Amino acid sequence: LSTRSRRHLQTLAPLFLKAIFDSPEPEMALTTLERFLVALRARATFFSLLIENRDVVKVLVDLFATSQFLSRIFIQSPQILDILVSRGDHVEIKDLDQFRDELNEQLAMVENYEDRLDILRRFRKEEMLRIALDDIHGLSLQGQTARQLSDLAEACLEKAVEMAREELTPRFGLPFDADGNPARFAILGMGKLGGRELNYHSDLDLIFIYDGEGETRPVDGTDPERFRAQNNREYFARLAQRIISVLTLTTTEGKVYEIDTRLRPSGNQGPLVTSLRAFDTYHAESAQLWERQALTKARPMCGPSEFLDLLGEKVAAIAYRGELPGDAEKEIRRLRQRMEKEIAREQDAHFNIKTGRGGMVDVEFACQLLQLRHGHDHPSVRRTNTLEALEALQGEGLLTEEDCRCLIDGYKFLRRLENKLRLVHDQSVNELSTEPAYLRKLALRLGYAEKPQKPEAALLTDYRTVTDRVRQVFDRIFPPASEDESQS
Repeated sequence: LSTRSRRHLQTLAPLFLKAIFDSPEPEMALTTLERFLVALRARATFFSLLIENRDVVKVLVDLFATSQFLSRIFIQSPQILDILVSRGDHVEIKDLDQFRDELNEQLAMVENYEDRLDILRRFRKEEMLRIALDDIHGLSLQGQTARQLSDLAEACLEKAVEMAREELTPRFGLPFDADGNPARFAILGMGKLGGRELNYHSDLDLIFIYDGEGETRPVDGTDPERFRAQNNREYFARLAQRIISVLTLTTTEGKVYEIDTRLRPSGNQGPLVTSLRAFDTYHAESAQLWERQALTKARPMCGPSEFLDLLGEKVAAIAYRGELPGDAEKEIRRLRQRMEKEIAREQDAHFNIKTGRGGMVDVEFACQLLQLRHGHDHPSVRRTNTLEALEALQGEGLLTEEDCRCLIDGYKFLRRLENKLRLVHDQSVNELSTEPAYLRKLALRLGYAEKPQKPEAALLTDYRTVTDRVRQVFDRIFPPASEDESQS
């Protein structure tokens, strides 16, 4: 260490130590701080920056005590410290257009495909870290966090489509229909992406759809010597595969997102890309009820606006086409019971906040059943976002104010819990251990106080109260078929 760096560290040490002892997990914070200081290589300029902006010390320590995977991102990208300092107390909530503009600006600086892949990955990591830092310190609302994570994903997905198409153009040109018009392509964002409810470590559930039979033709940028015409179905299958590759290929900067395409017609047995006509026919003749239910979360994206509108109308016509079959509610409840028994497998030692009794899926299934029941006659309830849909159902008098508030409050509590679990673990986690030491650390991260009740006990009490109330509302919407079922 230089004399200047040593002097700065002597000033910073008490600040770091106090913040570490006040953190939910001091040992993890101290270990990560050591890695951070080693990575800085004793750069006096960084130490000086922290001395001049001492509030940032607590921000860093809270990050180090909360999330190892986000701490790794920060240590790999210490320039983010400059962003934290320059913004001061200002919290920026970015929308889709801002993400698009900033990503385009960064990508415009390079032309090499591999460099563009790295920039896409770095952009996603650094933006996720910015969102998470605000989240950890309570500077953004829960809904704002989910919306930003979703808009970030959509911006990255749009750019992946553009990059994939550019890679195919030299050899295959672009697809046109039989009348010479450009064939159209779009993506249905499903699940949490469709509802703008993404969390940390969420996969992207996608369905690729095109419209227009024909074949590819050479365009500007096509190499005449390499050009090979393909029918549109073959072209769009290549395009979808390349989009997935852009997002999932692991480079030195990692990957962008994991992609799940199993919600497409016929699942893994069906083609990766579906024509609009085949999509319509499948849902009219072959789709199961759960597939119709899944379309309540479908949101068209990454395509020309008129095609997105048409696709949205098709989805609404399928999902909300009229009365449910006579055994529909029984079938949906049966599926929910299977998830609880076969996936959640709850025991005294652990709960599953997603698929367990009274978990998030209870709220989602209750909401989606009411949407399927009433969406045909009440277009206002056709919302892909769970909380917005619940409020719309209550506004139409289709859900009581008390039940609506119970489901919304319960969903927010469970989502916040899921959020913290995923920040701690470098993966998608939905299991809540009841081991006291583990539960205590989690409760402190969630802001539970030491008194009047132990934080771990207070968190467990709240979890049981919330899930009991959610299940009661769920049972009112899905009346159990028997006493045995209602107790399961």
